[in-house]
Amino acid sequence: MKKLSRLGANLLLVGISLFMITTLRASSPYSFPTRVSMPSDSWSMLNPELWSPRNFRLEVSSKVLIDIFVLDRDGIELWEEQEMLRPLFSFNATEHKIHNVELSKRGKFALLIHNPSDSNVDVMLSTTLYGLENDLLLASTTMSIFGIIIFLSAKVKYRKKR
Repeated sequence: MKKLSRLGANLLLVGISLFMITTLRASSPYSFPTRVSMPSDSWSMLNPELWSPRNFRLEVSSKVLIDIFVLDRDGIELWEEQEMLRPLFSFNATEHKIHNVELSKRGKFALLIHNPSDSNVDVMLSTTLYGLENDLLLASTTMSIFGIIIFLSAKVKYRKKR
């Protein structure tokens, strides 16, 4: 009974710890703002980043309509070697907008920006990765509930034996 009771208490502690981590993670999302100056009718690729399979929010601010493409590793290589475009996602004719995208796999991703206008433009991009919090919250809740159930059932069985 002591082992079962310890198991329940340990699961409860792990669940509470994960909940604290979730709170910290939710209060500080991984976000990076970027400013890109683009001449007329030009292309610019932002440095490829390693992103986990989560969601990301892309906030775009520009004075002219621009096109933005999200490329994976294969798309990056194809663009760099042959200047062929094969994006995972594309946001065409965007100016001031927030786009939400769900990444289905972990890997190297890049943003490719196209300024099709005949004027120079400064583009402000802010990318925020999120989604891990949902998984952490589910794990912490599940572990806490199982910990409480195991701990209480061990205590009830111990009392019945007395």
